[in-house]
Formats: sequence, structure tokens, C-alpha cells
Amino acid sequence: MIGKGHIVLSALTLLAFIASARGADAGATMQSTALGPHTAQVPPGFDVVSAGGRSAFCVKGNDSWVKAALADVAPATRPTTMPSDIENMVGQRRQELTGQMIEQLSLADRKAIDDLFDKKLLPNLRKIDAVNPKIYYLLATREQLADAMDAGWTDPRYHFIRFAHDVSYLPTATLSPDEPADDLVWWVEIHDGDNAATQRDALIAQVVRFENSLLNHNSMEGKNETEHDFEEFIHDNVFAPLKLPHVVDWFDFAGSTLFAIKYASIACGMDRQSWTEQLIGRPNQKRPYMQVDLINALDPAEIRPEYLMAYGQLLLLKGSVVFNEWLNRVGDDALARTLPAMRAHAPATAQALIDVVKKQTGFDLAPLMQPYFGPPSTQPAQ
Repeated sequence: MIGKGHIVLSALTLLAFIASARGADAGATMQSTALGPHTAQVPPGFDVVSAGGRSAFCVKGNDSWVKAALADVAPATRPTTMPSDIENMVGQRRQELTGQMIEQLSLADRKAIDDLFDKKLLPNLRKIDAVNPKIYYLLATREQLADAMDAGWTDPRYHFIRFAHDVSYLPTATLSPDEPADDLVWWVEIHDGDNAATQRDALIAQVVRFENSLLNHNSMEGKNETEHDFEEFIHDNVFAPLKLPHVVDWFDFAGSTLFAIKYASIACGMDRQSWTEQLIGRPNQKRPYMQVDLINALDPAEIRPEYLMAYGQLLLLKGSVVFNEWLNRVGDDALARTLPAMRAHAPATAQALIDVVKKQTGFDLAPLMQPYFGPPSTQPAQ
């Protein structure tokens, strides 16, 4: 699963997702928690104009047409999977989700599930939904911007190159739902000789791209957060207590992730299969990690140390294929049928895991755990 991260706005991609570990160093963000968020200042020689809920810095004398352009931009297309939409869907289908989790994960503590929704998932979605930075579109030529900085204007994402009378600009901004955001001064570069119509088109294009990208990325962050919170809950409450050995870590990873995808797809109103395919690939397409043998094609003790990390990552991926096929053939109750025996006696080896799964559900994992070079089986059980 893609870990919770920060939203990154870029001039090239406008919005790219930085997957970062929870609790990442806040110093990696553009804002300083010690000093507080940065408040943008109007550059010398510029005016600030606002219309349609948007603001821009423009050279004095251009106020009227810039204000009209801001007002004329149509509202961005809103995805149907915004954090607030997910929150509403969770409210509508909470009892269904709770019932499935109790049954399919063999959980007895309903309060723990309630705490997941009330103390973690829903508050996190609300924080993501509140991410809405104050942005000023700075409509300026490079020379105009350099003049403003030479006159003393500063911003954390702009650097004045005094000897060249030029400007270096960082076209990215990091936003976190856990920290107050800086004001963003987004440069809309125009050029000497551009007429008002060309400048207007440049401004409108940047506003449209930025606003659509921000909405789409908040939507993606909400979906990722939902899947992550389910995954973390399943790991902590279902698999961690088993204390499985490293040799079968893939069972924990696969089970936590695949069931999290299932519940997140319900909460987000998305297709479970498509989401699952993002993890394990599409049916009937070659997967390079299908060649890895989880049992003993390679003994990890004999692998060169520099390859151990890559080998372990491949095991997690192939293990997800194995686990998914198990659910496809047996049903989503397969894990619940197996957990009581695993809680009584956790398997210490891959073969022990194979044995307990076969005894409890009648399904043999071993053939799927062997080296395989063909396309995956997608046929349902007969």
C-alpha cells in the first residue's frame, strides 16, 4: 500500500504524491513549525486583486482585467471521492463494514472497530478535507520579478540571484494535513511583448490546472488514508498478535493489505478488483515476481546480503498473489476459518502455514508458492 504522505504541488506535474513514512521529519516540508506558516507579502510595484474566491499579484494598472479573469474561471471539476464523500459513505455503510470486519477477521472487540472510525479514520479524513492553502497567482515577467526581489521582496520559494539580476524559483510546495500551510505564491510567468489576451490565457490556464490538481490530489490522499488506516488496524489487531516469524511475513502484509483494500473500496465507492490489481497486477498479464519461490527456490541464508531486501520485497508481492488467490477460491471467510488455529499455535515455517491453511479451508497454497512463469489463474473455484 502507498503510505500516507504529503501533497506536493509542482509546475511540471502540478501535483505529485510523495509517499513518506508516518512521522517523517517535519523539516522536509516548506513550512516551519517553529516559526509558524509563512504569510505572503505583496511585491513592490504590484497590487493584490481578488475575485471568485481567488487572489493574484499583478503589476499596477492590470487590476481590472486580472480581477475579471479570476472571476471568469469555471469551478474545478470535483471528484466524487473527496474526503468528505468518503466520510459520508463511511457513515452510510458503517454497520456493514463493522459486520464484515467482525466476521471476516474473526474479531470480538467491536469497540476497537468503533475507535478506528471515530478516533482515527474520520478525523484524518476531516484534516485532509481541510487542506486548502491560500494561494496568490503572481503574474509577472522574469525581469519584473527580479526587480521586485531587488527592491526587498522575499518568499521562501524564490531566490534572488543578485549578480545576474535573475530569479531562481522552486515550483513545488509541500502541504501536510497535520501542519498549517504556508501561503503559496504561484508564479505565472509571462513574457515581454505578451498582450493582455495572452497574459489572461496564461493566468486562467494556471488557475484551472492548479485547482483541478489540488482537488484530485486531495481525493487521492483521502483514498490512500482510508486504505492505510484499515491496513494498520488489521495488522495491529489481527496479525501482530500472532507473532508470525519473518519467513511468513508476507502473510501479514498480504492479509492486512488485501482486506484493507476491500473495506476501503466499500468506504470510497470504488471497484475492489481494480484497486487490488494496483498491488498484484492485472489478470493474465506476466508478473516478474511470479518467478520467486516463497519456500526454498532460494534459501535466504545463502543470498548475498545486498540482495536480501529486494528478495524480501518480492516475497511480499508474490505472497499477495497467493493470498488473493486463496480468497478468490475459498471466499472472504477463509482467514476467519484459519485464525482460531493460528492463534492457538502460530505457524513457525512456510510449510506449517501451508498445513494449517489446508486443514482449515481445504486449499493448498503450495502450488502457488512454487516458481511459476505463466499467467496467473483467474478462474473461480468450481
